[in-house]
Amino acid sequence: MRPDVEAELDGVLSWTRSVRSGMEEFPDRRDELQMQGHAYVGGVLTTLDHLGLITDAEYTHWQDRLNEVLGDPPGGWIAG
Repeated sequence: MRPDVEAELDGVLSWTRSVRSGMEEFPDRRDELQMQGHAYVGGVLTTLDHLGLITDAEYTHWQDRLNEVLGDPPGGWIAG
């Protein structure tokens, strides 16, 4: 993986940690923040994949890392 792509994904990981903090600080907005977090993360990974900047294995690796921080959204589509 190119260093600039890895740095970008590290930034997304940091952002997901901030989203997670918001989910814990504002439990009444947890579902909203979590769904928005998953949407953003999915968009980033899909874009990098479509541009050929990450492999399938890297996509899966980062998807797992980011989803671990955000947790399973309402409806449970990660665990299900």
